[in-house]
Amino acid sequence: MDDFLYAERADRVSLCTDHRPYIRIPARGLRGIARVLWTTFSWTTVFLPLIPMAIAVSKFRWSPDCVFWLNLVALLPLFGAFRYSTEVLSAAASPNVGRVWDSTLGAFNLDLAIAFIGIWRGQLIFAKSYIVGKVVASTLWSTGVCFVASGVRSAESSFDETMSHTLGNLLATAMVPFAILSVFPQTENHPPSTSSVLIISRGSSVVFLTIYSFYQLFRHKTHTAFFDPELFVDSQDEESSQQRRRPSSDIRDLGGWVTSVTIIGAATLGYVCSTLALRSMHESTSLTEEVVGFCLIPLLGEISEITKLSRFAYRDRVDFALEKAAGLAVQTMLFIGPLLCLFSWSLGQAMTFRLDLLELASLMASIYLFNGILRDGKSNYLEGALCLGLYAIETLALVVRSRK
Repeated sequence: MDDFLYAERADRVSLCTDHRPYIRIPARGLRGIARVLWTTFSWTTVFLPLIPMAIAVSKFRWSPDCVFWLNLVALLPLFGAFRYSTEVLSAAASPNVGRVWDSTLGAFNLDLAIAFIGIWRGQLIFAKSYIVGKVVASTLWSTGVCFVASGVRSAESSFDETMSHTLGNLLATAMVPFAILSVFPQTENHPPSTSSVLIISRGSSVVFLTIYSFYQLFRHKTHTAFFDPELFVDSQDEESSQQRRRPSSDIRDLGGWVTSVTIIGAATLGYVCSTLALRSMHESTSLTEEVVGFCLIPLLGEISEITKLSRFAYRDRVDFALEKAAGLAVQTMLFIGPLLCLFSWSLGQAMTFRLDLLELASLMASIYLFNGILRDGKSNYLEGALCLGLYAIETLALVVRSRK
């Protein structure tokens, strides 16, 4: 398939080089789409036929649960295609532009778009649960899977302590406003939904964005030695033999209009499936905003990425996997969370960082365990099992608590 899509042979007639534009242009477009689908191929690609099926069942007004689950699974291949296409555009740009992209626009994946849609629809509990669930999934699920994968091959793996401590301290700092706001109403003679909580939440959002800006300056400009520079470029030595056979110029060619069309198409279909899923969630008698926001949507985004992270961890590149997992958690708390809060403010809605006791306990326990296992700069499969076990317990507790 690589030879068919990428190899240019003089002895083979290609419609992409035909002199007739009405044949050449459509042929190049179809070849570009085929390259994107083949390059982003993973086990989630088999769910592509579910996209029209999920849209169709909603038009025939099937049960809300059926509509929700079909649209949720249909989002899996869209997550992968959207994420890979944005990475291609970032790689095609200059290094400085690529860093800015990764720090800002790189955070805008489809799961974040679903959270914005939820706020637009007034489902603030769902958006708040998404923030907590994304952090918990990144620190426990992704880290746990990577540690188990690395422990299969080696008894113990090491990673940079400075990098891990920096990420851990950022997470611990970002957790403080959530804890303060969860107990703040009990310290004043006000109900929990007063303007005081809103002022602290919105003020904390501005502070978070400032800290995130300093973190990006620290990471990309003043202390780049603390982070592995190979994390920000393609690791050709880690790719499969199929990927190595693909000409780099042809892969960069995907960064043009074909990649843009893929991003627009994935975003459009993602918007349709997300809207249908959130609407059916509201109509369902067995699904709640907390379960969907805390468990399903964050895990959906992690599943599309976990294959790559576990592969790098298995090849003793725990630094890469850990930086991606913990970096996503930091990005969620210091960048995505504030954006969601300020976006709700712009719509005149009162989204705050105040959590209930179960969500607060889950967030604190996740960050506490994450910082604990990073303390010695080494990992093993037992620590991965601890992360996965705690994630299972927190998810089970939330599901049981949220049963309708």
